[in-house]
Amino acid sequence: MYRSPHIVLIVLDCVRAQNLSCYGYKRPTTPNIDRVAEEGVCYRQAATVGTWTVPTHATLFTGTYPATHGAVNGHAYLDNHVITLTEVLKRMGYVTVGVSNNGWVSRATGIARGFDAFEEKYRMPRGLRRRLFSGYRRMRSALSPGEKESARRTRRSVLRWLKHMAAEDRPYFLFIHLNDAHSPYAPPPPFARRFLGDTSLRLARKVNQDNTAWLAGAAEMDEQDWALLTALYDGELAYLDHQVASFLSAMRELNLLDRTLLIITADHGENLGEHGLIGHGYCLYDTIVRIPLLIRYPPLFSGGQVVDTPVSLVDLFPTVVDVIEGDPGDAAAQWKGASFHPDRLDHRPYPFTVSVRQVYEPVLRKRFAPYPSFDLSPYARSAWALRDGKWKYILHENGEEELYDLEADPNELQNLATEHPQQAVNQRKQLLSVCDSWRAPVPEEKPEPEWDEELVEHLRGLGYIA
Repeated sequence: MYRSPHIVLIVLDCVRAQNLSCYGYKRPTTPNIDRVAEEGVCYRQAATVGTWTVPTHATLFTGTYPATHGAVNGHAYLDNHVITLTEVLKRMGYVTVGVSNNGWVSRATGIARGFDAFEEKYRMPRGLRRRLFSGYRRMRSALSPGEKESARRTRRSVLRWLKHMAAEDRPYFLFIHLNDAHSPYAPPPPFARRFLGDTSLRLARKVNQDNTAWLAGAAEMDEQDWALLTALYDGELAYLDHQVASFLSAMRELNLLDRTLLIITADHGENLGEHGLIGHGYCLYDTIVRIPLLIRYPPLFSGGQVVDTPVSLVDLFPTVVDVIEGDPGDAAAQWKGASFHPDRLDHRPYPFTVSVRQVYEPVLRKRFAPYPSFDLSPYARSAWALRDGKWKYILHENGEEELYDLEADPNELQNLATEHPQQAVNQRKQLLSVCDSWRAPVPEEKPEPEWDEELVEHLRGLGYIA
C-alpha cells in the first residue's frame, strides 16, 4: 500500500539557481520560495539534463535521458515508447491535472500525455481572435497593473484545482508550468522597477535581449546594459515568486500544504551576459545547468535541510514514486536516475550529473539567416557535461574539452583541461561510460507534431521560430 499525499510540481521556466535568494543571491528575489526552502529541503547542486524546454520536461516526466526518450531538437515530441510519471500516478489512483504557459509543454509535444485535464494558458480565451484579445490584454493590464493575463488565468485555474483537491477524497497530482522568466523579460509593475534603482523603466525596456543579434555583432551592449538585463530578469523572478505565494497561501488556507508533496524546480537556467551569451540553448555552463530544486513534505522531509549531493531532473520520477511508496511497474526498467530522498543519498549509483546540448543545425541556420557572414561553427556542435559538485567537465563534439574547478572557480572562467590532464581523462571516462549506458529509443515511425496557427505564433513570440 502506498502513501497518497497530494503532489504539486511547479516548474519555473528559464530559472537559474544562482539568482534565487535562497541560493545565496544578493537580491531578495524569492522570499516566498525561500520559505519553502526553510520548511523543506534545498538541493544546492541540482542539475538539468538539457538546454531547452522539450528535452528537459521529457526527462522530468520519464526518468530517462534525451538519448532514450528521443524528444530532442529535430523531433520535439515525446513518443509512446517511454512511460510517464503522469501515467504511473494515474494508474495509482491519482487525479492528474496540468496547467502550462508554454506551448512546448502541451498536448502537441506529447508532454501532456496521461493527464486527466491539461490547460494550455498560452492559448487565447475561446471565441476571441488574437487581435481582439491583444487589445483586451492591454486593457486589462492598464486596469490592473501588476498582472500578466496568462498569469492571471493560470492562477485562477490553479486555485480552482486546489479547491477540488481539498474537497476530493482521491489524491491529486497538479503540475504547474510558469513561463514568466522566459525572454523577453517584461515584468509587470511593480516588479518591473523593483531592481532598477534610479534607472527609468523606459530605458530598461530598450536594452537588447536578442542573443542572435548580439552574437552576430548587430547589437551593442555595455556594462549598464547587462545590469539592466539582469534587473529585468530578477524582476521576473520576483513576479514568479509572487505567483507561487498565491498558491502557497491557498494551500495553507485549504489545509492542503502539509498533506502535499510540494516540489519546485526549473527546466533549465539562463545566460545574462556570462560567457558572452543571452538566453539558453548555447552552452552547458552552470548558468544553464544548475537549477533550483526544493521539496517540502513535513511527514518525511525535515525542514531546513540543505543537500550538496549532485542530483538531476532525471531523478525526479523515481523520487516521487519513492516518497509515496508506489509501484512504478514497467517504468522502473527505463529509469536512468535514482531517488534523491535524503535517506537514499548515500546509495545513489552515480556521484555526478550529466547534461547534454544537442544541436539541430537547420534551426540554428534559420535563426542566423539574417547574418550570413556570421561563423556558426562554435555554436553548431553538440556537447556533453559531467558535474560532480567540485569538477565540471565538458566534452564537445569536435573533441575539445573544458574542465573547471567549481569550488575555486564557480563562474567557470579558467579552463583547467590542459593543466590537469589526468582529471580530464578521469571525467571523460565517467562521462562516456554513462553515455554508453543510455538505451537508444525503440525504432519507430515518428509522427510530426500537429501545430495549429496559435501554437506557431506563440513559439514565434518566444523566439523559437523565425
